[in-house]
Amino acid sequence: MTSSFFEITISDETHIDNGNSGTDVQINQAQSWKMDFATPSGYYLAAPAEEKISWRHSFVFYVSGTICEAGDIVTLTPNGDVPAEYNGNALAADAVIVTPEIFFSKYADSGDGTEEPGPIAQPPRAADGKVTTPTNVVFLYHADMNVPEWKDSSGFTRPVVETGLPEMDQIRKSFGPGSLLLPDNNLNNGLLAPLSQAEGRNFQDFSFTWEARLRFDSVEPKEHILLSYGLADNTLLEITARFYLNAEGEPKQSIKVDWTTAIDEDPSEPATVDGIEIELADGTWKAKPEQLQQTSIVYAKSTGEFGIHVDGIQAGYINASERVEPLWEAIFLHDWEEECDEDGVCPSPDRIIATGCTCLNGIVDLNIQRERAFVGRMDEIRWTVGEALYDPAYPTAQVYTFAWPNPIVDILNTVDFAPPLPSPDTPTGPDLPGEPGEEEPEP
Repeated sequence: MTSSFFEITISDETHIDNGNSGTDVQINQAQSWKMDFATPSGYYLAAPAEEKISWRHSFVFYVSGTICEAGDIVTLTPNGDVPAEYNGNALAADAVIVTPEIFFSKYADSGDGTEEPGPIAQPPRAADGKVTTPTNVVFLYHADMNVPEWKDSSGFTRPVVETGLPEMDQIRKSFGPGSLLLPDNNLNNGLLAPLSQAEGRNFQDFSFTWEARLRFDSVEPKEHILLSYGLADNTLLEITARFYLNAEGEPKQSIKVDWTTAIDEDPSEPATVDGIEIELADGTWKAKPEQLQQTSIVYAKSTGEFGIHVDGIQAGYINASERVEPLWEAIFLHDWEEECDEDGVCPSPDRIIATGCTCLNGIVDLNIQRERAFVGRMDEIRWTVGEALYDPAYPTAQVYTFAWPNPIVDILNTVDFAPPLPSPDTPTGPDLPGEPGEEEPEP
């Protein structure tokens, strides 16, 4: 292989060992002072040779060594050689040394028309996770319960109601007072919040980022609903974490993104749906990990790419724009049925954003909904529409040690949100709304 920049040659090689690798690092700083002496009058005069004094001092300090893993530097041996091992592992063994340019970007100019191998893992980008437009944050849950309702910390401060029996776990959490615990109790546990047509959101091919800290109680075969969005009788968008066994009986993990593009006027006719499944690296999510795992699911409409990062490492990726069967047509959701009038009055009902469950009536049998409900814990749950906050194709992503900042939005309290419909799994009693025969309260 040759290149317009250099020539690389590998001879008599049968393999390149994939043992530990190291990157040399040198941090140098130099300081110097020069001192000249003047006469008492302040003038610099030519002194006799035997009395002229000139003094110069240089001070240099540096750190030199080999980076073997994040945060660790292995120094050179006393005689200046690179150490042969670190923590009992050889830094290089049975490997041919090749010029580092072999890892140049795959977009480098190549003399024979072939692409260079892709770059090795790059550090996270500084822009990861940073929202450009605050109104793009559809909801943000810090899992800070504001009794008697859970709290939405987005600029919309949506009313949030629970379905089933979600809890707040004050022990296993990422930040703040606790995390959202959705137990395995045969209920459709989750949180519901409304999204009004008055917001004017365009779901006709839109980038999005759904992210949260996750802790699954189990990685046995099961589907866990992360996000469900739609009408009371139709799911329009659904994001699911899937654990399953492949044809060989091996445990696998994936993310499914499904959406409804059209709904037939005849309710007995099925809706038009599409979807993508992104397979993840083996063992990406752990069962009951000590720390909740930072997870981001990104779709970038400009490129048609989906990317999954877990704890800062790319776990899954697919370029959906290359799909030909069926032909990729991007994400287009069923549109609002009617336009809002000039006063902002919208005939169409509010749509519902569900976290941890489908929670929407009339989609599938309720028993199936319960079987697909998320079981475990979530924290720092954020859905951003209109922005891909991480590069789907990038090998790494930022991992943050603080809670997401609450977006400050100018439209606070300018949109009236009707509370979502209660789910069939929402516990009810004689003193709760929704009971048959209950009278409307006086205004």
